Amino acid sequence: MALRFMSWFIGFSGLYAMGAVCPFCGRVGCPTGAASAGLVGLAFASLMQWGRGLRLALGRAVHQFRA
Repeated sequence: MALRFMSWFIGFSGLYAMGAVCPFCGRVGCPTGAASAGLVGLAFASLMQWGRGLRLALGRAVHQFRA
């Protein structure tokens, strides 16, 4: 379980960091930008690991909205 979470975390934070610049100073490679990439990776990895109920509820809401 921890290995899967770390895989999601590294994947999402790396994907975000590839094209992201610091949201505060606008430079690439800023430590604040790296920290924000880590937080984004943590949030999305948590949703992928433990957010199945939330994803299903959002899917049902979108399906009802489209119907």
